[in-house]
Formats: sequence, structure tokens, C-alpha cells
Amino acid sequence: LEDPGLAAAVKGLSEILEPSMQMDFDWFPGGTIRDGMLRYDFRPYPVARAEILLDTSASVDGELLRWFVRAVKGLMQQDALVRVGCFDTRFYGFQDVNTQEDIEKLALQGSGGTDFSVAINAFTGDAENQIIFTDGYAEMPEQNCDAVWVVYGSMPIHPKGGRVIYVKASEEKEKYEIDFLIT
Repeated sequence: LEDPGLAAAVKGLSEILEPSMQMDFDWFPGGTIRDGMLRYDFRPYPVARAEILLDTSASVDGELLRWFVRAVKGLMQQDALVRVGCFDTRFYGFQDVNTQEDIEKLALQGSGGTDFSVAINAFTGDAENQIIFTDGYAEMPEQNCDAVWVVYGSMPIHPKGGRVIYVKASEEKEKYEIDFLIT
């Protein structure tokens, strides 16, 4: 498929995301019992560099969502772990995205309305970067959320916390570009 131009449009997103986009490891205790004693050993596990929540309401095009995930994944180092979740009026869980094949197999669930409170509550707090991709057609919650909101279209949103990037369709059909950035 031909690039609809969205990948080039999110270049400004790289300035907002955490500068260390490579794979990171965190430690968690694992316990074993040997000789009647509880022993702890710490093992590394990969930590997501970004959690992306995709608005999969009925007004959103699935292929556009895949292009957005490709573009964000392209901003990161090759081994960076990205978790992608879908939401409409409910959250459908996170899926790990490591490769292009993972993006192609991404299950885009949902097709109802949009509830941003569901999205905000879905973030785990483990990832350094939180991104919500939406068309903006929903009521903004009172909760504070330090996320980057990428809004395609012209619907103005005013979330509490975070930053907003607007992506608008250009004159060429299916091409997208960043219009402006609110900090």
C-alpha cells in the first residue's frame, strides 16, 4: 500500500516523545523456594517505550490507524517495544507491537462511540510515552492525563494535561499533514 503521508506528518511527534526511545529493562522479583528458604532473584523484563491508544469508533478508518502505528514505530529504535490498545466506549486490551508483521496483524476492535475516560484509565503508567490517536469527537473528561493527543481532523479538543497535535487532510486525497501544535 502507498503511504498516505501520515508517516511524514508525525515527524513533529518525535520532538514531544521521550528522548530515550530504545528498549529499556525494569526488574521484578521472582521467588523460588530452595532448602526451605525463600530466595529472590531479579530478572529483567522489557518495558514499553510507548503505549498508544487508538480510537476505533465507527468514524475512524482502520487503515489510517495502522499507518499511524507504523509512523510512531518508525520514530523509535528498532528494538523498542510499543503497546497498542483499542478503545471506543470500552478498552479492548493492549497488544505488543515489535515488527511490521505485528502491525499488519493488529486486531482493531470496536466500532461504537467514543469515551475518552476509558482511554485515560487504560494507560498502565509503565510506558514513558502515552499517545491517544482520535478524531476528537467525544466529551473531554475532567481527569488529568499527561498524554500526547493526536487528533486527525479539525475537531478542537482541550484535554487536561498533555499536548495536542492536529493532523488534517491535505488537498491530495488520503494525504495528511500536521496543521499546528498546542503545548
